[in-house]
Amino acid sequence: MKNIYVESSDHKCTDCGRGIDIAAMRIAQRAEFKRHGLCPECIAKVKEQKKQHAAERKAAAEAARAEAAERRAQNPSAANRIRALIEQATFNDEQLNKIMDFELTKSKTKISYPILKEIKDGDDWEVETYFSGALRYQKRPLNINGHELYMTNSMYTRNIPLVKKFLVEIGSLNDDTAEA
Repeated sequence: MKNIYVESSDHKCTDCGRGIDIAAMRIAQRAEFKRHGLCPECIAKVKEQKKQHAAERKAAAEAARAEAAERRAQNPSAANRIRALIEQATFNDEQLNKIMDFELTKSKTKISYPILKEIKDGDDWEVETYFSGALRYQKRPLNINGHELYMTNSMYTRNIPLVKKFLVEIGSLNDDTAEA
């Protein structure tokens, strides 16, 4: 392999400042030099640094994912916390109708969909649970008083105290024993 480094040259590596004989470079090296202004050794250093940075970013991302998974395990989602409240509650048919009423639940809990929805045997589950192209109800049903009910996904942490208050208001939940 020819030595591409020369003392006096119009072409210099922008990183190390060495003079470069373009004619002595291989075609691929010339293209890299024209694109970056770096000699092959400096380009190799840059590529190695990029690999190291990519490995560091990957390790940091994996650590962040593990930390997020641990936080989720310690702090259940709003939907799971509300599901736990509903599972603690006892319902009669009148209370069930209230929690399935769209206007009432929206005004009391600020949730855009009824908290619970009953899907009867003949109904198409996908048609009943998708709204505006998005799944709005969980696939795992709750069995309450012999009714198979599906709980909405459209809940946030800010809704938890409102749902708890609503369940207490309709008489399904004892305020003293409820934990979300």
